[in-house]
Amino acid sequence: MRLTSFLLGLSLLPELALADLRASLEPFLDQHCYACHDDFDNEGDLNLLDLKFDPSDSENQALWQKVFHRVEDGEMPPKKKKRPEQADLRKFLGALKEPLMKVDRAEMAQKGRVHSRRLSREEYEYSLHDLLGIDIPLGDYLTVESSEGFDSKAEAQQLSHFHLNGYLRAAGVALDEAFKRALEGDEKFKKVYSAGILASRRGRWNPRGPQFLEGKAIAWRANVPFYGRMVATRVPEEGWYRVTVKDLEAINPGPDGVVWGVLQSGFGHSSEALLYDIDVSEATAKAQTKSFLAWMRAGHILLLRPAEGGRKVSRLGGGGSVNYKGWKGKEDGYDGISFKGMNIERVYPNATRKEVREKLFFDLARKDLNLEIENSQQELRRLIQRFASIAFRRPVKNAELALYFKLASERFHKTRDFPSALKAAYHAVLCSPHFLTFVERPGKLDDHALAS
Repeated sequence: MRLTSFLLGLSLLPELALADLRASLEPFLDQHCYACHDDFDNEGDLNLLDLKFDPSDSENQALWQKVFHRVEDGEMPPKKKKRPEQADLRKFLGALKEPLMKVDRAEMAQKGRVHSRRLSREEYEYSLHDLLGIDIPLGDYLTVESSEGFDSKAEAQQLSHFHLNGYLRAAGVALDEAFKRALEGDEKFKKVYSAGILASRRGRWNPRGPQFLEGKAIAWRANVPFYGRMVATRVPEEGWYRVTVKDLEAINPGPDGVVWGVLQSGFGHSSEALLYDIDVSEATAKAQTKSFLAWMRAGHILLLRPAEGGRKVSRLGGGGSVNYKGWKGKEDGYDGISFKGMNIERVYPNATRKEVREKLFFDLARKDLNLEIENSQQELRRLIQRFASIAFRRPVKNAELALYFKLASERFHKTRDFPSALKAAYHAVLCSPHFLTFVERPGKLDDHALAS
């Protein structure tokens, strides 16, 4: 309000007063600036000869601020030109400073010092996890920030077509996952593997698997690519899996009593060489059963072996294959990791199917989603308002949601599919500036802004 009043006051000043202020700058500009910045030369697209002084206009204010700072810093006039007398310099800067500072102070009082900030990649991903109850990674869909490690820093944030495209894709993937779980159920996968199956040497990949000895699978410290892979552990679907390693035990541990092992997932062959770390496991002389949570892509297998470095490396490999014939690793003092088997089970660590359904449909049961047109409008409005109030991190009025209601209503009339109509509105909510950015009024934060 103070800024508006101040700018209104400036605009009501007599033109003569502004003209007098502009005229007071004329001697300095004529002597030191017009040679390069008049209507003929116009260097840097700056024509000071015809530039009025009107700080109530934001573009005009920005130009005069630029002039002030260049002169104050000694950048203008250029060093090759004659320098102004100190008295002339002080007079020129003094004439500019007071009105420019008043506008700055009034603007700061109204808008505050903090720039508007939007959700970082991690904040966006975690917010969708909380809103929808899903747990799938979304970071790969979102544009990476370049801000020296501080991607929540407002001054370093941008908003481009790449960012918007990323938000649209990430929100679409997240909603597809949530609605699929709510309407179709969770994918099931649970398998139990014996040590013999994990160490099986049948098949073209198996020569790099662990050794089967005395009822255990044993992975030795070996410098062989993709060593320790277990082809039998291939998973059918992308998702989170709980991996349980039975009776993990160190063979020939070092002075600290430990053999460190690394558990990874991947396709396990050179045409797709990237491996994803799941955990670093501590194997001791006392057998322990340990569980790990792993995000695995469809078709990935598990690899378990001693971590690289440290003690002596065995010479089991030749041409990329592994031969255990005549191998006496334990007797010869080589360290390794043994285990008696493994369980792999598909899990959903963030929320149960029931919780996901409640986040999407609140108190509507599955049978209640086959709605007629009359009831659908009321339910769409109720659910969209509830979802948007959570997503926008504050109470939301119906008037703010008119476009979301319209989008859902048009989709329902076209498809007669209530979940599809609701998903369209939710998608728009998750790409809204009210969700993507932090909306904060200047001054002391209210409860909703503080919570955000």
